[in-house]
Amino acid sequence: MSKTIQDHITDALEELTERDLKKFKNKLCDRLGEPKIRKGVIETAEPADLAHKIVRTYTECKAAPVTVEVLQAIDENQIAEELRQNTIACK
Repeated sequence: MSKTIQDHITDALEELTERDLKKFKNKLCDRLGEPKIRKGVIETAEPADLAHKIVRTYTECKAAPVTVEVLQAIDENQIAEELRQNTIACK
């Protein structure tokens, strides 16, 4: 069975250190675009739960680009590029 967008996002988030995951969550909540995810909703979320919330909030095809954008904003460019490459088929 092939991986879903949510699986790829989970994999990317699991590569982050605890400190970087916290930075990711803060940046995600602070992004200018809509819809917004409230900090209280994801503050204690593990990578799989966070990926689920991202996909449910931004839809399957928009979740990966939003995640890539936030990863780049916290200087996790290699993880961002891997995620972008793994999810490029969804446009």
